[in-house]
Amino acid sequence: MSQTIKKSVGEGWGKGELYAALAYDATDRFGGMKIKALMLNSTGRISFLDANAYIYSSVTTQLDLVATTIAFSGAMTANGALAFTSAGINIEGTIALALGIGSTTPLTTSTSATRGVLVQSNYAKTDGYHFGAQVISQYTADGASSGSLRAIVGQVDLEGTQTTVNTAQQLVGVHGRAKVSGTAYNSQLNICGVMAQLLDGGTWTAANLVYCLWVDNQLTTNPTAGKVAMIGIRQNNGVGTDVVDHVFDIYGAEIKQLFNFDSCISGGFIATSATAGTMTHTVKCFVDGASGYIHLYDQ
Repeated sequence: MSQTIKKSVGEGWGKGELYAALAYDATDRFGGMKIKALMLNSTGRISFLDANAYIYSSVTTQLDLVATTIAFSGAMTANGALAFTSAGINIEGTIALALGIGSTTPLTTSTSATRGVLVQSNYAKTDGYHFGAQVISQYTADGASSGSLRAIVGQVDLEGTQTTVNTAQQLVGVHGRAKVSGTAYNSQLNICGVMAQLLDGGTWTAANLVYCLWVDNQLTTNPTAGKVAMIGIRQNNGVGTDVVDHVFDIYGAEIKQLFNFDSCISGGFIATSATAGTMTHTVKCFVDGASGYIHLYDQ
């Protein structure tokens, strides 16, 4: 300590008492000592390399780490809330991360009253595909059987007991929407709210059921009021004009049959024996661009 204090400002290589007090590298000519604590009683900064990377405290109990890029090496633990400005979080590359957001409280955003998590991307004009959010779950078979694999699971759960009626209420597990806010002018443009695809590839040796879209009802009892359907299709634009051309638009020369009614539903809407009655209705269809009709009988 006495040797450190004896050093005067400007001595040697222009390193004075402050340098000698801070330096603790044994190879340094001044020697020095380790500092137990350092207190900055102001908003002064500790800069690194240039003025664009520094540490300081803008307000009491807050530490500000400022730099164009901040790199963390090793594990990081946050005890307390993490608040991000509109700049958000940018993660480049691949990371191994188990991310849990909002077990009982949603992620705090500027619109937290209407959404728990907001993922938004602004697409620039270019060729190819653009995904606002993409989730890929990959399973590598090792010869043994495995469980189910689902990339995205949407689930809503109504708990408690409702006592009032809200005509606008909906419980939806997955909601897909498509919208044109500008002017669509492309004869090759396809628009859909939800798209389901089976992609080609690999070798198919055996499978049980292969669907592009799987609708599965697991209810064991019906509601005392209301109705249950496997698929609900509504024309709900409220304008009262013919906007929709078809309920189903079926295309594909390799489709063998339109429907396959399994024998397990015999006794329901399938009658194994019936006598033709009086034709009461017809269902209008389009077949190869021409109108056709399916006859319905009252028997």
